[in-house]
Amino acid sequence: MGGKASLILVLGFAVIFGYINLNITKLTTKAVENMVGYNQVALSRNIASAGAHAGMAQLMYKPYPHHPKRVLTSGNFTDGSFRGCNFIVTIDSIALPRPHLIVKSVSNCTTYLFHDAARTQPYVIQDEITILLDYDKNFSFASFGWMSQQEGNVFFTSGDTLWGRVHSNDNIHIDKSPVFHGKVTTSHRFDPKKNKGIFLGNKEQGVAEIPFPTDLSELQANATNATVGLDPAHTNTRTSILYVELNPGSSASDDGYAIISTGNFMGNAGAVKVDSIKLSDYSNNVIYSTQDIHIKGVLDGRLSVASNDDVLVEGNTVYENYPDAYNEDPGLALEPPQLTLAQNQTKDMLGLVGRDDVIIPSGKGSIAIHGAVFAKDGSFTAQDWNVSHNPVEWRINLIGSICQNTRGAVGQTNGNGYKKSYRFDPRFDENFADDENMHPPSFPSYPQAGSLYVRNWWEKPTEPLIVQKYY
Repeated sequence: MGGKASLILVLGFAVIFGYINLNITKLTTKAVENMVGYNQVALSRNIASAGAHAGMAQLMYKPYPHHPKRVLTSGNFTDGSFRGCNFIVTIDSIALPRPHLIVKSVSNCTTYLFHDAARTQPYVIQDEITILLDYDKNFSFASFGWMSQQEGNVFFTSGDTLWGRVHSNDNIHIDKSPVFHGKVTTSHRFDPKKNKGIFLGNKEQGVAEIPFPTDLSELQANATNATVGLDPAHTNTRTSILYVELNPGSSASDDGYAIISTGNFMGNAGAVKVDSIKLSDYSNNVIYSTQDIHIKGVLDGRLSVASNDDVLVEGNTVYENYPDAYNEDPGLALEPPQLTLAQNQTKDMLGLVGRDDVIIPSGKGSIAIHGAVFAKDGSFTAQDWNVSHNPVEWRINLIGSICQNTRGAVGQTNGNGYKKSYRFDPRFDENFADDENMHPPSFPSYPQAGSLYVRNWWEKPTEPLIVQKYY
């Protein structure tokens, strides 16, 4: 009897210990599976992170402000610790108030140990990291003495003298011996390559394109003129054709103003006054309309005039106080020259911005314009550019800067139209671009190439890998 009891006792312990050992084995197996699953998840995240850093390294070599959507770098691992994993890093530009860049790194890791719910395909873990890049400095387009997106078949020729920086995203055509006092750059090439142009500030071709803004939303948002003809769908939109006459007030500074009317300039038949804006040396006023804006007069203060159509310069549009030239102080012999503005510099400053054209209308004769001109989709042009007016010489006397999408015509080499006297306003020089008072209010700007920083870094949460579900 004692033997049977002992046998039963031994068998009982054997069953109990066997059951315990089985559970221990299962727990051990699950622990191993969990560790493997954790390793696979960590591996995918690490590869996505490595891809993001590899993509950022690529930008060190081409830190330009505009990138078409494309692949920066990629990798595919067929053996070793990363076997079954790959990553791809793309870059794209987005249009916020100004261009930004998005770098996205996506990893895919195939875990052959686990399968999908149907147990037919290996389970794939995916991680995604998105980086938003911004530029730490923007330059005003006013910092160019001359800029164009498209030059067409127009040539700079003998008799043309340009001050300030010159840039085109197109070819720059040179005929005979034009003189350029500032640096000249082109995103394409000089035509012809060997030319007789006189480049006093050096030249460079094949540089990065400088993108124009996609709209005039910043100017529209900062408009300070009264709403005229309110569009219910856009509460901050001025929908009437406006006439803006600038009045300098007294000979003292800080007492100028702008009179805004519809139908005509005040004092003429059909004119209806709708607003009067006080201007000063430190004001940041913007007059905006979705329709044409006609302008003339003498400016005392700071102002930008922006139209979602055309800006028409109807007569002399000048500053009460003209800008002076800048000084170059050579300093010590071993130091580079230091550029400084002349003393007692005027603070009068005007921006003329058209979504389409900035135009000198027909019949105006010689005209003086002080200000930074920007034609986003069109040109700076004159309606009488091909009109003969001999023996009288018509001339555009401009102090400021000109940026235009397509180079517009103002005259012909046979003497028709206008001769050009374009002087760069030294206050717009890029050396002073950090000072917001060195360009007209809300004037379009572009990001400086090579000065990117990370604004945001997002890591998309990975779906937890429950290994028992897919084993």
